[in-house]
Amino acid sequence: SSVAIGMLAVFTYPAMTTLLEPLLLKKKIQLHHIGLAGLVMVGVYFLMPGEINLSNDTFVGLLFGLVSAFIFSLRNIMMKTQVDNVHGSVLMFWQMLVVVIVVAPALWFSPGFPPLAAVPFLVSLALITTAIGHTLFLASFKHFSISTASLLSCVQPIYGILLGVLIFGEFPAWTSVIGGVLILSAVVVEAWRTVV
Repeated sequence: SSVAIGMLAVFTYPAMTTLLEPLLLKKKIQLHHIGLAGLVMVGVYFLMPGEINLSNDTFVGLLFGLVSAFIFSLRNIMMKTQVDNVHGSVLMFWQMLVVVIVVAPALWFSPGFPPLAAVPFLVSLALITTAIGHTLFLASFKHFSISTASLLSCVQPIYGILLGVLIFGEFPAWTSVIGGVLILSAVVVEAWRTVV
């Protein structure tokens, strides 16, 4: 699938969070979050390819993105319950340890390790965007609700799509642009509500 489809699908997690957070943490449902979640879902509709089956790479990319978004939403909700008592870097350490244990068996099926030249880039990606970025994201839970922090983080697909255009020459389809505008407009609304 394309960078645009992957990034926009993953960043539906705020909509999922706004629906799951009240159910799992026994919080009051906020109608404006339901409306923003609906707006995101309409955006996902525009990302859907014409042909919906597992042989369509766009559909598979969208499906993996939505499953990832659901798992990320559940992870954030679980972390919210711990962030007041445990430092974000400790939570990230345990998360990374669990990920290594769960993903390690896949090495048996892997055709090989990445080239040596790619290792510094993979380490940078792991440290900067994953470890440090997610630790800071977890720390923001002390100051914002999970729904608000999640919605505000949705500006990331814009950067990802722009990098996809610059690095891979992948220009998103107009339907992806429309879907992206709808999804990211939820960010603008929530950011405005938070600031005002």
